[in-house]
Amino acid sequence: MYNRIQKTFDLIIQGPLRIQLITQLSAFLCPEGLPCGITFSNLNEAGILTCVLTFGFGDDNPVNLPSFNIKEQRPGGIAMQTGEITILGKSQFSYIEKFYGKEYFENWNSAVLIPIFNKSLYGFAFKGSIEKLPNIVDYFNCIKSMLEYYEIQTSSNKNATGSNRETPRNLTARQQEILALIRDGKTNFQISELLGFSESLIRQETIVIYRVLGITGRKEIVDNSTD
Repeated sequence: MYNRIQKTFDLIIQGPLRIQLITQLSAFLCPEGLPCGITFSNLNEAGILTCVLTFGFGDDNPVNLPSFNIKEQRPGGIAMQTGEITILGKSQFSYIEKFYGKEYFENWNSAVLIPIFNKSLYGFAFKGSIEKLPNIVDYFNCIKSMLEYYEIQTSSNKNATGSNRETPRNLTARQQEILALIRDGKTNFQISELLGFSESLIRQETIVIYRVLGITGRKEIVDNSTD
């Protein structure tokens, strides 16, 4: 799965259009190597989550998901309220189907919902049962961090004018915690032990931190903390 994480990161730092990002993620993101279906939804100020983009469901099975208030006890609403990744197996699809209709999910066996800054939601549907794969939570936590970085970059580029583009400084709470430990001189292994995450997840988070801060490595962080 590490190769898929690296491929995702290589793609995101190129700053593709969202449709390009989603198209390519559909082709290679699935841990089992199979194509996946992707939805992208935005949350408005009234708390309504609306699907604005889908890919990978096939021309014979178009997806037109209804908008809904995130206060409703739907999987997407719960994910948006908690800010946590939701991984769903086929046994839980009957719960989903009552909101969206069986036809949307009859060809899928698992799904993952990834909320981004409580402003948008990426949904992934997989043909295989991925929820019990080893390190699957770490895998999607890495994907979440990269999508957060993509959204930061996208927002920064929209707000920038001319060539005066400041490096975005937004980091998630976990990334800020990792950054503080890097400043204390901790290694990725030590950070993983302290925070209870795998070393591979910490490694990917540090890469995102470097990109967000516009630096090349942890030496710059440590040097700046001792100035």
